[in-house]
Parts: sequence; structure tokens; C-alpha cells
Amino acid sequence: MFTGKTIIFVIRGIAGHPSDQLEWEYELRDKLIRKINRPVVAISYATTFATVWDRRKWRGQRFGHVLRHFTADDWRVHMIMHSEGTVVGSDGMFWAGWPRIESVHYLCGACNSDLERLGVGPALKRNQIGQFHAYVAGQDEAMRWENISIGKRLFGLQPRSQSMGLRGPTNVSPDLDGSVHLHKGDPWDKYGHSDCWDAENIDRTAAELLNNLRA
Repeated sequence: MFTGKTIIFVIRGIAGHPSDQLEWEYELRDKLIRKINRPVVAISYATTFATVWDRRKWRGQRFGHVLRHFTADDWRVHMIMHSEGTVVGSDGMFWAGWPRIESVHYLCGACNSDLERLGVGPALKRNQIGQFHAYVAGQDEAMRWENISIGKRLFGLQPRSQSMGLRGPTNVSPDLDGSVHLHKGDPWDKYGHSDCWDAENIDRTAAELLNNLRA
């Protein structure tokens, strides 16, 4: 159950705009608030495939400043991130100095699948992250595109690396078995990159996230 000062951040990927209140992050925010009666903050920004690198560092630093504010005030923080939002969230935790985060949820992540390179593995070992969840869509063409050379250059993946959304978490230390969770299979095997947010699927996605947030 959610107790005390609990806050959830929902971070979208590219191809959105903060002014568009019909985007999935705002719909998910509203659904979660109705279910748990705790603050949920939707974070959006305007960028495209071609401009994803523009202000990327700034986005991470800005979110890191927000994380420091809440964790310093003893808030219990959970993070739900999709696609490029996983980069924003990961960079934010880095710039915030890896404060304590209760759980992180990487959906179709555009970030590095290697937990050690990502920094999440060491943070889990130090108990700075409580639980890690990765959700992999079986028909994710966007992540397959990111896996080719030009995609890796645009999204900053190392040449021999793959995205979290394509592989799920890799280089997982054996002592993290109880805190690293991979979610695939039905219905994820049938989903494309953003299908989990479609009108016919978002309620199911929200219910799964809530279940894992409470775990």
C-alpha cells in the first residue's frame, strides 16, 4: 500500500508536447491519482527522432533537480518511464546523485540494457533503488530501428550495446535476482512500441503498473 509522502513521476518519450493534455502520460496520471489518491506528476517535452540529442543533458539535469527536492524532503519516489523517458529518468537519478527511489519502471526503454553501464545496477546494490521493472514489447519496431548504427548514434547507445526495450535488462548481478523484474509475454508480446498506451490497452497497463508499484 502507498503510505505517507509518496509521489509517482510519469515520464514520456519523444514526439509529444507539454501542452497536449490528451497525451497518454496525462491520462495515466489521472488514472493513477483516482486509484491511489497520491500525487502523480506527468513530465513531457517536445523533441523528435532527429533532435533527440538537443537539450538531452539539460532534461536529465532538470529532472535531477526535481528528484533532489523531493527525496531531500523524505518523499517516497516511484518512476514510470517510456522510451526516451527512460533516458531522462536514468540521467536524472545520476545528476541527483542516485537518491533513494522506491521503484523504477522502464517501458520499451530507449536506454542501455546493460544495468552496470546504465548505473542502475550499482544503485540497486547500494539499495538506492528498491525495485527495477522492465517491460518489453514483442513487436517494438522503434527499438529495432534504434538497434541499427544510425539509431545507436542518435540515441547514444554504445556500438555493441542494445536498448532496454529490445533486450530487457542485461549484465544483471546474481545477487539482484529479487529486485530486477522482466515483464513480457501476454499481452506485451503483441504490443508495438507505444501500444500499451492505446485506448483499448491503457487500463490494463495502468492496472499492471499499480500492481507492480505496490509489490
